[in-house]
Amino acid sequence: TVYGVTPNIKAMTEIEKMTDIEQTSQLFFITYYTQHPLHHLLNLIDAYPVGGILLKGSPFPHKSELKKLTTTSQSYSKYPILFAIDQEGGPIQTLADFSTPTPNIQLGLTPSYNEVYSLAKKTGTYLREVGIQINFAPMLDLNSQNSVITRQRSFSPSPTITSQLGIAYINGLQSEQIVATGKHFP
Repeated sequence: TVYGVTPNIKAMTEIEKMTDIEQTSQLFFITYYTQHPLHHLLNLIDAYPVGGILLKGSPFPHKSELKKLTTTSQSYSKYPILFAIDQEGGPIQTLADFSTPTPNIQLGLTPSYNEVYSLAKKTGTYLREVGIQINFAPMLDLNSQNSVITRQRSFSPSPTITSQLGIAYINGLQSEQIVATGKHFP
């Protein structure tokens, strides 16, 4: 026990079996563009047993293809992989057959914790079903009408509203066992 935390014995045993390269590789995420053939990803996994893969691309695979991609990759990999995506909703839509058409700024105009929570929960359900564990969302920058980046993607110019709706979004994702990632803070 270190600082009151007891390490997971099974995980520690697996880590001790890894080579130095495998242990180091587990610290990294790579980006995989989904328009490339799946065998490209499997070759990357074989060469570099990374801890995570950020999925990007256009067009993005539909649900069944995405599930096949994550399942095949997991079964091919020697170690479990964390899959991540950037699915904020509004103008930042990564998924082909799942969208949240309401930009965050509209959600911030009539702030409703329950509405944002529900929206994030639906997103989390989809991600969990296809084998993605991390969503690089919500975007927690404050809205500035002068910024092209924040204009539609942020909840509000108000720190209070942005933080309350950000918490709702995070809680909605986490209710589906998805890791949320608040981001930017320029």
